[in-house]
Amino acid sequence: MITVEVEAPVHELGDTVVATVAWDGLAKSPRGFTIELLAETVIDGTADVVARVAAPVDADTVSGDLEARIDLPLTGPISYEGGLFSVRWSVRVLADLALARDPDGSADLIVLPKGSAARWTVEAAPPSLP
Repeated sequence: MITVEVEAPVHELGDTVVATVAWDGLAKSPRGFTIELLAETVIDGTADVVARVAAPVDADTVSGDLEARIDLPLTGPISYEGGLFSVRWSVRVLADLALARDPDGSADLIVLPKGSAARWTVEAAPPSLP
């Protein structure tokens, strides 16, 4: 099982996302991990990846944890939940296991335009994660 927790769920384009990744009970030692920031559009239940930033990470133990830092692009879609379509960001971690299904874990993010996060307060919080 792989669990992913982000330090903060709300980010601006260009921010560095810090995620803690923990894994335990894998079938065998992984050859490594891939940490991805994904933006997907969802229309009528069908998701398509529209932005992807990936970084490989070396790890070779059946259980463990690590802290990953990956930068959001300066230009890209912002999070949006609407009636016709949605844009959703997430951090996804894939373990590379030889000759086995690659387990994964993920955590959702809200991505805002650059300069807008400072306007959010406790009284006017950003929309909740789906």
